[in-house]
Amino acid sequence: MLSQLVRSILPLSLALLAMISLVRAAGSSEPGSGVQWFDGDTKKAMEAAVAENKLVVLDGWASWCKFCFEMDEKTWSNPELGLALEREAIPVRAEIDYKTGVGESLGRRLGVEGLPAVLFIDPVQERVLVHLEGFQTTPQILEALDDARKQYEDLHGEIGASDTGSRLIRDGRRALRVGDLERAREAFEKARKLDSECRDDIADDAALGLAATATASSRAASADRETLEAEAARWLSWGIDTCPSADKTRTLWDRRVEIARRDVERGENADTATLGAWLAKRSAAFADDLDYAWQYASWAVDQGTEIEQALETAKRCVDAAPDDPRYLSLLAKVYAALDDTKTALEVLEEAIAIDPQDTQLRELRLRIVLGMRN
Repeated sequence: MLSQLVRSILPLSLALLAMISLVRAAGSSEPGSGVQWFDGDTKKAMEAAVAENKLVVLDGWASWCKFCFEMDEKTWSNPELGLALEREAIPVRAEIDYKTGVGESLGRRLGVEGLPAVLFIDPVQERVLVHLEGFQTTPQILEALDDARKQYEDLHGEIGASDTGSRLIRDGRRALRVGDLERAREAFEKARKLDSECRDDIADDAALGLAATATASSRAASADRETLEAEAARWLSWGIDTCPSADKTRTLWDRRVEIARRDVERGENADTATLGAWLAKRSAAFADDLDYAWQYASWAVDQGTEIEQALETAKRCVDAAPDDPRYLSLLAKVYAALDDTKTALEVLEEAIAIDPQDTQLRELRLRIVLGMRN
């Protein structure tokens, strides 16, 4: 009996491990969502890095490595880290599991003993410049990047592409990381002027850099915080208007919404209508993004405004993902706001049937029922 159970579970377990390996190897693919992993093995990553005069950053992992997956959530997903690596390195993932023998040869050659392992490699000599083991934060990765970059440039000269715009963006980001805000601002401003019409995929990076520099300056000089935050918002708005189709446009929108949300939360310039306007504009700019639509409609319901438009948006989310309780819950809230409690409860029952363990759905149902009785 036990052997039959093991035989029945084993294929499912192996399939699950294979799925985990595929998902983690693929990593982040959405521009601006974090590190963009190289689509190929370590050998091809080395070749690409040599051709582009970049470092290789290798993330060594295994399916049993808890902290490897925690780094996915807390470190590799960081947009700042993704931007920092973009022009200086080829990030690649390699499964290294001495228990199963997967990647054992590569791991032995690179001196990997513990996981997670983050290696900064000179692809010309195929030599590890910096070797980190264990869970790493974004600041730790960035510090190691600067260390590896200095070692590489001592051996081979300036890293990355040689065109002026890219070099200015790299220099600005590095100056920002080490806290040289004046130098960072100067580099980003020069880059922006070089690509003032966003033709060479530089202006969007420059706008993000200028906004980040203003935000960092506001932390360093609290007396000018409001002015500097307004400056950051202005640069992001400029980037959105100038680069509507650039690689970093989504990141520009997200940062602009973040500033509007932060203003409301701090109670400074607390115009919730401004936040709603940016949420609505972003949703319209990325019409296929259900999460953006959900954020806008949720804001509208919470504020009790633009309810008819929120209804259309919530219906669109449910039509696109009818089995997602989050969108059904949103639609129920909208109907409740329109005093159509019968339809609200019907929609909510659909959501509860999909996820009966979600206590928030049951709490929402109770609130709607109590609202009916009142």
